[in-house]
Formats: sequence, C-alpha cells, structure tokens
Amino acid sequence: MAKRSLAPLLLAVALGVVFVGIRYRIIPIVALTALGVGLYSLAAGLRMIATRRADLPTSVTSAHIERYRGRAAQLQGFLFAAFGVLLSVGAIGGWLYPDELDAWIRDLPAHPAVMGALLLGAGVLVGAHGLSRLSAGDAAFVETRLPPAQRVLGGAYFLLVGVGMIGFGLVQIRAPGLLTLLRARLGELLRDWLAH
Repeated sequence: MAKRSLAPLLLAVALGVVFVGIRYRIIPIVALTALGVGLYSLAAGLRMIATRRADLPTSVTSAHIERYRGRAAQLQGFLFAAFGVLLSVGAIGGWLYPDELDAWIRDLPAHPAVMGALLLGAGVLVGAHGLSRLSAGDAAFVETRLPPAQRVLGGAYFLLVGVGMIGFGLVQIRAPGLLTLLRARLGELLRDWLAH
C-alpha cells in the first residue's frame, strides 16, 4: 500500500523536474527524460513483438484497453520500438551534439533525399498502424465497443495515408524537383480558380 501511495507523488516530482528542464532549457534533464521514454517504448515494443500480445489503453481517463494478438500485436510492437529508437537517438544527439542537431534540422529542407527518406519512414509507420487495426479483428476492440465498420474504415484510412506518404517519399528521393513543380502548378491553378 505504501508503494502505491508514493507513486503519484513520485510521478508529480518527476513531471515537475521535466517541466523545469523544458522551461529553462536544461538539456541534460530534457535529454534524459526523452531517453527514458524512448528506452521504455523500445522495451515495450520488443516485448509486444516477442509475446505477440499488446494491451493498449485507449486514453488516460478511460479504463478500456485494445487487446491486440498475433501479427497485429507485432505491428504495434514495431511501432513502439521504432518510436523508442527514434526518440532515444534524438535524445542522445540533442544532448551530445545540440548545435549540430539544430543545424541539421534547419538544413533539412535543403536535402530532398533526406526529406524523402523521412517521409517514406513516416509512411511505413502510419501504414503499419492501419494494417494492425485491419488485421486485429473485432476481438481486440470488445472493451472499447468500437464498431467493426469504424475499425475497418480507420484502418483503411491509415493504410492509404501511409501508402501515399511512401509514394511521396519515393518521388521526393528519385525526382525532388517534380514535387516542387507540382506544388507550384497546383498553387497557380488554385489562385486562378479563386480569382474567377
């Protein structure tokens, strides 16, 4: 019982330390917090992949849990692990090389292949989320009472958005000027249409 009553106090203290770190830009506190969340997410994702089980709460205020099993759980584990790796690498890079990281982020638009690769990677993650919702079946959503049509439409939406992002990422990598030209041409067409 004592451990249970200390948990909210420890959480409040930890959140206070994180707030101070972010508010006053104390990089080690921010980096250690992000690294801790990243490593926890990586470990949780690897556990989901290994056990083929993922029980995910739908929100902080709701006691409902989506219960993924099999391939759907492994896809959710892949998402958690990928998020954990990205957050951990970002935290370490931001702590050890803050100036280089800031410069790299500022210069990102000047490197279309890198932007395309990031878009492609994000598309894979979004598509994996959609695929996990489609392959989970109705049993995963019994507690949440999510109608099957909503689950299927939501999964299909995320899958299609992910495929679209992958497509745009590949175009950005292979023909970076094409998207710029397309955006400029669509802008002209929109301006002409609004003018009339």
